[in-house]
Amino acid sequence: MKTTLFVIIIGAALCASMAQAENTYTAKSWDEAISNLPCDAFKKNPDGSWTITGKIILGNGKSTLSGVHVSGSAEPLAGNSTDITISDVTLQNTRETPILEQRCAQR
Repeated sequence: MKTTLFVIIIGAALCASMAQAENTYTAKSWDEAISNLPCDAFKKNPDGSWTITGKIILGNGKSTLSGVHVSGSAEPLAGNSTDITISDVTLQNTRETPILEQRCAQR
């Protein structure tokens, strides 16, 4: 009984850690990230918005942008932004979305 419980606990812990694993992508600037990162770095949502699927590190990644939904004329970052780590950001009808549509919508 103890062995079975131990195996179940270890299995659950491994599944949880695998679910939390995320891809990390690097770029020098935000414009470079949008234009050149693999399309796997972004996911198109049913409403047409795009979400960053993992973590994007620009430059040294000192600052953090996370958990943000950006839409319309608002810009999540200036094109030449560097030194920031970006995760869980969704873009909808921003200047970046047509670029992602052109590059990644057909995959």
